[in-house]
Amino acid sequence: MEKKEEEKGRRRKSGKEIIMQEEKERRGASPMV
Repeated sequence: MEKKEEEKGRRRKSGKEIIMQEEKERRGASPMV
């Protein structure tokens, strides 16, 4: 249960970073889109 809570906090804290990384990966995968 503690691990789940820590993961949630980490995801919430790195929410912006995850979105930025996903966008960068999407752009790199299809930069001609």
